[in-house]
This record gives sequence, C-alpha cells and structure tokens, in this order.
Amino acid sequence: TDGLACECADCAELRTFLRDPKATTWRLKAAQQRRSHVEHEAARARTDLAMHTERHGNPHVLVCLKTTARYDTRVRQREADKRALAAFATW
Repeated sequence: TDGLACECADCAELRTFLRDPKATTWRLKAAQQRRSHVEHEAARARTDLAMHTERHGNPHVLVCLKTTARYDTRVRQREADKRALAAFATW
C-alpha cells in the first residue's frame, strides 16, 4: 500500500503515480497550499520520494522523484542482521 490517507484529487494523482511501476517523476503545478499539502501527506505516508519545488513561472511546480531509500535501508539492515547472526553462530 502507498500509505496515503488523504482522498483529495491531488493525493489521488500522487497515488496513481506511486502505483505506476514505469513512472519515475510526477509534477504538480499548483498553488503553494496544494503543493504543501501533497508534500505533507507524502512525508506522513513515508513514501520513497525526493521532492523539490521549481520556483520559476506561476504557479510553482512540485516535482516528485521516486527513490529506493527505504529499500536500500532494508537491504543494509538485512546485511547487518546476517553478519550479526553469523557472529552469534560462531560464538
């Protein structure tokens, strides 16, 4: 699940983006209140996104890029767990 609790139109678009395995970038051209809302909801849901705002033109654009940060963290933790288990087994 994507973890997004909000059902507004912008979050629904974000949800569609998150579920699309081929999509890597999503852009929301909107007023600051809407951009902030989407950023807050994505952060609260702990999505694997890097977000920044392009501040040229009006309204500004929230750019969301998919990352593998949570996956990478889990891989590192698994490797550490395997080393700890191996050390424990030889103890």
